[in-house]
This record gives sequence, structure tokens and C-alpha cells, in this order.
Amino acid sequence: MPKVSVVIPTYNYARFLGQSLESVLNQTYKDFEIIIIDDGSTDNTHELVSSYGDSRIRYVFQKNRGLARSRNLGIEIAQGELIAFLDSDDVWLSQKLNRQVTAFEKNVHLGMVFGQSELIDEKGDLLVGRGFMPAENLPFPTLYENLLGRNLIPGPSSVILTKECLMKVGGFDHACGGVADLDMWRRVAREYACYEVPEILTQIRVHGGSMTYSRRAYMAEGMIACILRAAAEVGPDDRYQPALKFAQQRLYTHASWYFLEDAVHDFQVKAVESEMANSEKALACWINIPGRSLSRANISQQFDEIVESQCRFFIGDNKNVRLALDGVDVISRALQKKGYFDPKEERKYRNRGYSLVLLYASQQSGLSDPWQARSYAWRAIFFEPKLIVNRKWIKVFLGKKITGQIIRLYKR
Repeated sequence: MPKVSVVIPTYNYARFLGQSLESVLNQTYKDFEIIIIDDGSTDNTHELVSSYGDSRIRYVFQKNRGLARSRNLGIEIAQGELIAFLDSDDVWLSQKLNRQVTAFEKNVHLGMVFGQSELIDEKGDLLVGRGFMPAENLPFPTLYENLLGRNLIPGPSSVILTKECLMKVGGFDHACGGVADLDMWRRVAREYACYEVPEILTQIRVHGGSMTYSRRAYMAEGMIACILRAAAEVGPDDRYQPALKFAQQRLYTHASWYFLEDAVHDFQVKAVESEMANSEKALACWINIPGRSLSRANISQQFDEIVESQCRFFIGDNKNVRLALDGVDVISRALQKKGYFDPKEERKYRNRGYSLVLLYASQQSGLSDPWQARSYAWRAIFFEPKLIVNRKWIKVFLGKKITGQIIRLYKR
């Protein structure tokens, strides 16, 4: 029996699978089997795997059932006492299994060992400046608490677990969709000791087909399922309430952004029915964020906060002002349809939203491109003339130093 079973789920990734397989075969630790779960590929995946002719490689084909179920099938048929996962577009460094198996041998109480990862692009080139949250910045003392709302494990490809652990906590939950791994790691951390090997062992590939960077609504649905399961798991336990509240705030916020992003794309292609469905889901997520509410009485304040929140996503992450402006259209249409303000007020709110987006964009551009910042600031005034007395607008247009001098003179 092999010590380690390497489970590789794949779907139409033959263009990357060869590199993934080679990275396993090139491990310095050799006591393993490879289980490839082909989730209904229509490319040349089968031919590629067959070309290796290695008895350690087992190939299983199934009709398309999804990533979580593919991993679960791999767990079920694995013969090793340790199970490692490798996504078929990722790559292991040669010492990966050796370092992690050694950790298990030193501590028999471990349920999971993971390593650090770096990001590569479609060609395999390192993405400098892209990475994962360092351990010293964690907001809570235990891994379990931190995993309630933030995936600190850098991808399933970085992880190796005991089969006993996986049998106890259960398989990957298909309902959690694109964050089924976060749900799994959280359940493991609740029951078992975990250990991080403090070195880079895995390369995670970022490309257009990556689930994290596509299928946003699918990710959002998974986040909602994940946080509901976590809330049921924590229950009334006071020790974990602050971490649960943080998790709810974070996951519902991200889910609202992802639904909104899909709604904006629907808006751009005039898919009205789909746009409204996704925008309503985005608003439902917003309402579930602790401390948030929506009513006709507070709609002015909440509208501003929703717009500023989506600015952080569209402009802060993607530097895409156009998406943020279209997001205002989507948000105002959805709020008006739900009855939070009258149809005749929609234009007022839309103009207010445009001005907030442009003011946010001007602040973000201020240091790197002052002229672009002033351009955004002038456009913001067009939609909301009252901004001309707003301190944020004045700082962008006149500069921080001159604004400070004016304020000091005014105070005299």
C-alpha cells in the first residue's frame, strides 16, 4: 500500500495536467499513488494520462459531477493513509511531499499539514507581488476561528491530510461550491491539530478559467452556504461569536460584490431578467451583514454605503471605474424595484451614486495620476454640485497642502 494518495480532479485541463503530473512524479518522496478523477473532460485528457504508462497512476472517468464530488470520489478509492490534493492546473515543488510527510511523522496527532504557495500565470511565470495573508496579521488566536470567514490555506494543492481525519469530518460539501475547501479546512481545524510548513511548496496557477476569477455567482452561493453551515456549527458558543460575526461580515460582503459583478455584466448585455435576479441576491447579502439594514427611512445612508462598498471592489481591486458606474445603475434600479424609493427619485440617487464613484476614483488616482484625479473630481461635480464644498473633493482638486492652508485660514 502506498503511504500517500495524490488526488487530482480535472475537467478539460489537458493543457496544464501534464505539468501537474510531472511535478508529482518529480517528488523526492516516492511512496505515492496518483488518482486522476476526470470529471467528464471532452479534450485529450485520457490520451495524455495514458501516454505515461506509469503503474502508480490510476485514471477514473465520470460524468460531470463537480469538483467537490470528484475530490470525494478520490478520497473514497484512495489506498494511502495520507491524502494530498492537487488541482490539475497547479504545480508542486519537488520537496513538497517530503516536507509534509516528515511533519506527520514528527507529530502523530496532526490531521492536516499545509505549506505556503506562490502564484503563477498561465505560462508558468511567477506573479510578483501576489500572495497570501501572512500569519502575523491574523485577527483571531486559533486557526479554527480565522477559518470561519477567511481561507488562510493557500489552495487545496498545498494540503495533505490523514484519511482518518477526512473520514471523521466528512467529505467536501458540494453545496459550498467554489469555497468547499474553506468549509472543509474549517471542519478539520475544529477537530484536529494542523501545522504549516513555513516554506513555499506549491505554485497556484491564475488564469481566465480559474474558478476564483470566473463564475462569481457560483462563488457567492458557496460563501452563503459556507457561512450558514459555520453559524450552525458554532451555535451559541460565546467563545466564537466575535469570529463568527467577522466571518458573516466578510463573506456576505464578498458575496454581495460577486452577485453585483454578475448583475453588472448582465446590465451591460441587456439581460434584464438575470440582472434583476443577481442584483436582488446582492441586496439580500447586504442585509445579512451584521449591523446592516435597508428601509425607506435609512435608504439615503445605506445607498451611499452600498455604493462605497462596491467602489472598494470594482475600483480598489480591479481599477475599473466603468464597472463601478454601471454598478450604480444596477443598484438604483434594484432598490427602486424593491420599493425603497419612488421611481421619480431614481435619477437623484443614480446621480448621487455616480458622484460617489467618481470621487472615490479621484481619491484613488490622486498620488499616481493627479490630472486624472482632477478629471474624475470635475465629473463628480457635474452629477452632484454640492460636492464643491466637500473636503474630500477640495483635497483632490486643490491638493492636500493648499486645502490645509485654506482650512487653517478659515478657522482663524
